[in-house]
Amino acid sequence: MLTLFHWAPNGPWLKPLIVLAEKDIACTLRPVDLLAFEQYGPAMPAPSLETRLNLEGEGPLLVHDDRQLTESFFMSEYLDTVFGGPGLRPSEPVAFNRMLAWARFINEVFMPGANTLGCKQYLAPELAGKKPPIETLDRIPLAFVREGWKRAYDGNYPEELLAESRRKVGLALKRIEGALAEGPWILGEAYSLTDIDAFAICRSVPLLTPELVADHPRCVDWMARMEERPAVRKSLAVGGWKQPETAFAPGPEHARWG
Repeated sequence: MLTLFHWAPNGPWLKPLIVLAEKDIACTLRPVDLLAFEQYGPAMPAPSLETRLNLEGEGPLLVHDDRQLTESFFMSEYLDTVFGGPGLRPSEPVAFNRMLAWARFINEVFMPGANTLGCKQYLAPELAGKKPPIETLDRIPLAFVREGWKRAYDGNYPEELLAESRRKVGLALKRIEGALAEGPWILGEAYSLTDIDAFAICRSVPLLTPELVADHPRCVDWMARMEERPAVRKSLAVGGWKQPETAFAPGPEHARWG
């Protein structure tokens, strides 16, 4: 039995949905309301070792035959390994290594930058004036996630943090633009998990840093082609969100490199 606990189809929550749709994998979808802190409530499975090792923060949770998997890219790679359907990972060793390098950059540099900007632009205004649930926040095991929620309730985003986040988003767009000069997809001729991994974060960028997107025409074309894929359209419709690209919650910590 396969079950995915997920929130809005944006960022890390979008990635496994696209993989499931691309490979036509049967899966039970269980929505979790992050803004109501259901991810820490009884609706979730009891934490396992994999859950406790989750460094991404408040991302999706995949349960396969009672085994839990976290981290959106690792989860996507697992789905591609275990289930049939079109392969989404390169078989050539150097290309496979390149996919892993992209995954590290996307999840440790690009995603924290975009997430910070998204929380500032969309989450903080939604929480403005609301009383933070201190007891719930204090029970959050990951300190950077706990502090991220407190920052969102306070609306406290120093300009240096925002500037660094914009720099990381700009760096990501530049790297994707350069990669697309070598082929229609980020790894070249073949569509892969790297495209899914990057697109899930890129989709909000036109709202967060429109001035940066305009300077990357190949990236704009690639995003449009991603939007046209049936699996992507199906995934974006999950949950009936009108604008899932505006749904953000505190998540990945900023890396000390990149």
